[in-house]
Amino acid sequence: RTGPCPSSCSCRHRTVRCSRGTGMVFANMPSGVQHMYLSGRKIASMKPGGLSTVPYLTSLSLANTGLNEIQPGVFNETKNLERLDLSYNQLSLLDYDTLSSLSSLKVLKVNHNHL
Repeated sequence: RTGPCPSSCSCRHRTVRCSRGTGMVFANMPSGVQHMYLSGRKIASMKPGGLSTVPYLTSLSLANTGLNEIQPGVFNETKNLERLDLSYNQLSLLDYDTLSSLSSLKVLKVNHNHL
């Protein structure tokens, strides 16, 4: 069953793009989403449970979102994530515990942060 596309986003096939607005949009997400592009949206921090509605995600872009904190446990529900783009943000810490659950990760972009 496919849920509605969040307002200020575009949804096509298994891809969701949300480049405007503020905060996370995961609460109201079509089922089976595999690719999510949130570049340009304003998201200061990510907390555990925030990605629980998108368990099939394989690609996530959080580039240029102003992100400054990713708490450990955020990616526990996204075991299939292969590509993660965190570039052009304000991250100063990205520890092992935050990424350790991403066993399928192949590409990690963290350029232009404060790491």
